[in-house]
Amino acid sequence: MTCGRLAAVLAAGWLCAGCFNPKFNAGAFKCSGGHPCPSNFHCASDNLCYPPDAGPDVPAKPACMSETPDASTCSRPAASGASCNPTCQSGCECGWCGLDIDGKVKCLEGTPGTKTVPGTVCDPTNPNDCAPGLYCRAEQCGGGRCYKFCESDDDCSGTNTKCRVSQNGVQLCLLPDPSCDPVNVNQSGCPSGFACYPANPGTVCECPGSSGSGVSCLLTETCLPGYQCVTLTNMIKDATCQRLCRTSSDCGGGSTCVPGGDYGYCSP
Repeated sequence: MTCGRLAAVLAAGWLCAGCFNPKFNAGAFKCSGGHPCPSNFHCASDNLCYPPDAGPDVPAKPACMSETPDASTCSRPAASGASCNPTCQSGCECGWCGLDIDGKVKCLEGTPGTKTVPGTVCDPTNPNDCAPGLYCRAEQCGGGRCYKFCESDDDCSGTNTKCRVSQNGVQLCLLPDPSCDPVNVNQSGCPSGFACYPANPGTVCECPGSSGSGVSCLLTETCLPGYQCVTLTNMIKDATCQRLCRTSSDCGGGSTCVPGGDYGYCSP
């Protein structure tokens, strides 16, 4: 072999050596006695080389205990300081993203709730009572209702409402308008424990108020079911609870129904 051919063979060998990129199996190499591990491996307590996420020193990941794995609906990142996104249902290796009993965003495991309709009555002491993507929010009159997580009004498209309710810094959609009757309190159409009130427009189910006819008020929800907060003198400070009506027949006792908005009020 001539010197020129030998030089070419050696050069080819060096080029191949430069392309050499072997694959190492976890635990296949010893790292004791001053022998380092290959790049991107670490020396574990058993003096063998492992990738960063393997070896006897790396804690084993707990098995998923949830019956519902992460089912992302969007790709927005979690808020600062949160490990997952409850609106998108993303960021959890196991379970689903929601609020725990302390109101903190975290990945929840166990058996998820099956209540998928916003406004459904739920148990606020159980974070899992509503389905993933919803939160059981406590109401003032006891019990709770399922609210949908949101970050903007677009996230409330399924409820046709707005992203306006705040819960520990996390936003929730307003509940959808119910099909209820604020005049006929015996057939209101609201969940048990709640009363129907006019929302102008529409109606809303709220915790029942306790203020009767002629009692000062600021909000209609502070009045008894079947009443609304009416300003008779155009002065907010003079607003009082008055009986709701559509026609004078709803008033009884010789009173007449004075029109006003979607519903009127009874006047002697």
